[in-house]
Amino acid sequence: MCGAGNQCPGDFSDEFRRTALDMHNYYRRFVATGWGKTGRKYAKTAAKMVELQYNKDLEQTANDYLNANTDCPITPESRLGGENFFKTNLFNTPQVEAFEKVLPSTSSDNEGNIFQAMKFWWSPFEKSGFGDEPTYTDAIENGDLKYAANILHDETTKLGCAVRTCNRQGILVIDCRYDNLLSTDDPIYTTGKVCSKCRDVTGYTSCSKLGGLCVAPP
Repeated sequence: MCGAGNQCPGDFSDEFRRTALDMHNYYRRFVATGWGKTGRKYAKTAAKMVELQYNKDLEQTANDYLNANTDCPITPESRLGGENFFKTNLFNTPQVEAFEKVLPSTSSDNEGNIFQAMKFWWSPFEKSGFGDEPTYTDAIENGDLKYAANILHDETTKLGCAVRTCNRQGILVIDCRYDNLLSTDDPIYTTGKVCSKCRDVTGYTSCSKLGGLCVAPP
């Protein structure tokens, strides 16, 4: 996941990393192709949303934050864009019991927890969406829609996540970092015909085989 010959910094499985990456790209593709339901409407399609790649430096940033002190943090490091944070007290619940309806029983507990994090981050978007145009506003930054905005930002090309369990506190925390920050009045993504502007993104030339997301040439 972190490149040939490169050891990932976090002490957790590649299954966790792969699940985090795949779920981000799943939601990006879901919206980019016009299937993202927001209340009674559907989100507009995306013209140049890219397929994310996993990045060990971003994982290092997230992992350093989660492990900076004896206890787990209970809030994000920053309120600014570029970070999604999740806390749960279900860390010690058997995976099959807690997540059997949404994940295969062979999946790890951490995979189940990244699913729960993604669901938490995504649910506000399903209820209301971003409005007529996907623009980052002060209201989004100060509310729960900021999580979906980070997931869908089409200037983002990389992510890295970390997870830590703190038994004494009885919590598990997940932190995901992104390589581009959103500022007020930034477009969250460019609307338009799916993949019609992939070539506007440096290094990306075509639509993925699964559709919806721009990919680099092989």
